[in-house]
Amino acid sequence: MWTGSFCLMVLLVICILLAATEMVTAAGFSPSVAVIECAKSDEVLQYASRELRQVLNATTELAVLDAPAGQHSDYWLFRLKTDSSLKPTTFAVRASNTPINKALVVELAGHDSTCVLHAVYTMLARAGVLFNVTGTVLPDKLELNKVLGWQCEITPTVAQRGIRLHINFPMDISSYPVWEAKNYIRNLARLRFNKIVFHSYPGMFYETPNGSLAGGFFYGQNHPIPNDPGMRKVIRNEKMFCIPEIEPVYEDSAAKSKAAMRWLTEVIRQAKECGMTVQFSCEPGAKDSAETAEICKAILEQYPAIDVLEMITSENFGNPEETLGRYFGAVDVLRADLGSKCPKLTVGVYETGSTLKGALEYMRAHSPKDIAWTFMPAHGARAVAAALKTMEVTGDDWKRMGIHSWVEFDGLMYCQQNSLIGAKQLVDLAESKLGGAQIPAIDFNHWRTAENRTSIQYAAELCVNGKLTPAEFYKQYASELKLGKAAEYSKAMSELDDLDTFCRDNLFNLGFCYYGCWINPSGLGWTRGWSAENIEKAAKQFDLLREKLNGCLKGTKNAEGREYLRFLMNRMECTELHLRSVENLAKLHSICDDSDPAKLDAAGRKLVDERCNDAMSLAHRYIDLHSQMMPDRGCEGTLISYYHTIVEYIKHIRRVFLNDQSTAIFTDDGSNGPPAPGDSSRS
Repeated sequence: MWTGSFCLMVLLVICILLAATEMVTAAGFSPSVAVIECAKSDEVLQYASRELRQVLNATTELAVLDAPAGQHSDYWLFRLKTDSSLKPTTFAVRASNTPINKALVVELAGHDSTCVLHAVYTMLARAGVLFNVTGTVLPDKLELNKVLGWQCEITPTVAQRGIRLHINFPMDISSYPVWEAKNYIRNLARLRFNKIVFHSYPGMFYETPNGSLAGGFFYGQNHPIPNDPGMRKVIRNEKMFCIPEIEPVYEDSAAKSKAAMRWLTEVIRQAKECGMTVQFSCEPGAKDSAETAEICKAILEQYPAIDVLEMITSENFGNPEETLGRYFGAVDVLRADLGSKCPKLTVGVYETGSTLKGALEYMRAHSPKDIAWTFMPAHGARAVAAALKTMEVTGDDWKRMGIHSWVEFDGLMYCQQNSLIGAKQLVDLAESKLGGAQIPAIDFNHWRTAENRTSIQYAAELCVNGKLTPAEFYKQYASELKLGKAAEYSKAMSELDDLDTFCRDNLFNLGFCYYGCWINPSGLGWTRGWSAENIEKAAKQFDLLREKLNGCLKGTKNAEGREYLRFLMNRMECTELHLRSVENLAKLHSICDDSDPAKLDAAGRKLVDERCNDAMSLAHRYIDLHSQMMPDRGCEGTLISYYHTIVEYIKHIRRVFLNDQSTAIFTDDGSNGPPAPGDSSRS
């Protein structure tokens, strides 16, 4: 039996040995210099070098050089190099434990320069840097000792892992000033995403041979800045919400078109500097393959830096086989006309119903063998995995297929979402069909950035390590942010994931952000798919989960962690206010006749008046609360969108059922806008 004093002695010896080991590692070694060595001719390697230099300058006292250390006897040597012996998409960190020729060498290697950049971020994360889509959190002092002797080689689970942006709504980056949009791209690269997809609808970010201009932001719906001091204080536009640099030419269609394309060209340039594959997605409406090819050639002339051009069917347009046949014909024309200058071409399907399986069968039978496919088979992450099972996608299909999934469903844009489980289901399904082989490509749709920070973070890490479960991620993220009550945080976020799915399944499109859809069909028609009972259930659950996160806040000592929790709580309370606002309108279903609004008696009109007043009060509380936390430009977009959608819709209800002409009529009838996402029965 060991005595307590003997155990204490053993522990002391172990501590001395560990300390001695660390001393041997450093063995009189006291570097004051860091040298970054990389090829000068490679743009991405040079970018990686600058990223590393910035962190070292901010978090160490090392003098950072890009040349041999010269007279310095001790130094860190960070060697950034491509290594063709590594598998494609693979990156590695190889750090010495003791000095080699007076240098502690950290080799940051990758199959190509993009992989080298990911090796840099992997090493910095181990040394204490926390990368988020909302920005980088630097430690007070970089813990380079954690890198000593570290050897890792990582082949990501997903080869092409990216974000897909439908640059079409006020809250996505298509309203960002160019510097902020470029910073968003840099933050994606820091999460080790290696692909970005820009989907432009006609009239938004490309001109066509028939004279159609770009610059029709947000489907042509104008968003004038209201004369409200609170909103004017937080929105960076004078008169009209749009990319701030473009506002001065907003009324000049030709100038606005060119400015829109310059903006996207700059954002693409940033993505290329970050080593990303740039995919431009379009749905060219044309009468035949030749006209389709001409539209594609115009896009390629306007954006010569793109790597992949995707032609995808319009959302639930019907008869996808006909459109796919036109696209395959356009592929032949493009290859014949462009020859070696033709970029990689991809053909995709955006269908969420019964036509999916037939579209897949058509692809199998008619697609050229060297053409990749993309599928967006549902709305919402869990629904995508379920749809792919129903389609009976085979391993051979997966080998040539890219999947567009979601971290955010635009039908619930005014609600806090959290879709980790669906992402894991998708990766697990793909791996099972591919026998564990690398998954070719997954892209994740989102519009808002700060609100989806957690889901984007998980998607990025899951695509690198497909074994990472949501529970493991929550534990890890809570530790990185130093959150209090980590177990309670994990449970609350998991329940938020389930609540997100409940809202998608039972309150489909309750947060869609296009006014024209809310007024079509007229009256209360838009809301009749939602029961007041389900709205009540969701609102209560959001309130409960917000209280659970508040319990975690009390034990969180880290400023970044507190801000993260407070923002989540703010947006969950905003969600509850939105639900309660719409609930007031849903309670009018039984007394209002959309086809004959004048049937209301005096008591009914009084009730409509009361419900609309309550709904409007809650909508303005949403706006006021949302305005209190505005970490990025997308929050401004959500705010202006909410005003011009929900506030205007409540006015519309008053006009329809109360003949209230005192409220200004919103002139945009949505005739140029998008269809709403197909109802949940088709998804």
